Amino acid sequence: MEITFQKELNRAHVFRIRRQDGSETWQRHTDFFVLHDLLHYVVEKNLRYKEAFYGLVEQGKNIEDFDNLSREASRSLPWESIVTEHLVNLFASELTSEQPWQDFLDQVETVCRQAGLEVPQIADSQLRAIREQFKGLHQQWQSLKDSERLTLHWP
Repeated sequence: MEITFQKELNRAHVFRIRRQDGSETWQRHTDFFVLHDLLHYVVEKNLRYKEAFYGLVEQGKNIEDFDNLSREASRSLPWESIVTEHLVNLFASELTSEQPWQDFLDQVETVCRQAGLEVPQIADSQLRAIREQFKGLHQQWQSLKDSERLTLHWP
């Protein structure tokens, strides 16, 4: 599956996913959602999740299927999908602090327990890889000029 983020300086960016069968789904994205979906990519890839956002899109869901999910509807999503959303939100919060949180895994445990979710097992090496890979993708995204693309592959 090919994932493309196209930078548009004067309007919302283009986020496009082309599945192996040639079908595709796309949406216009703000800067926030580009970074959010890059975080999804590195989290899901490093944790080898197959039933979170990108895995579900690969299975046929469309990007807009995830927009504005009600609390009730989100409960029907697989565990990996729900946990990934919490992880991505924690990583996004960590980014605003400009320093890696020393207690990141404790934060994960707290958030998951509060949500009634099983706590994912994340090794320190996975945590480092997620941070490093996101930093690299973020730098690539930042360096793009108008209409240039960042293309990733899944899995």
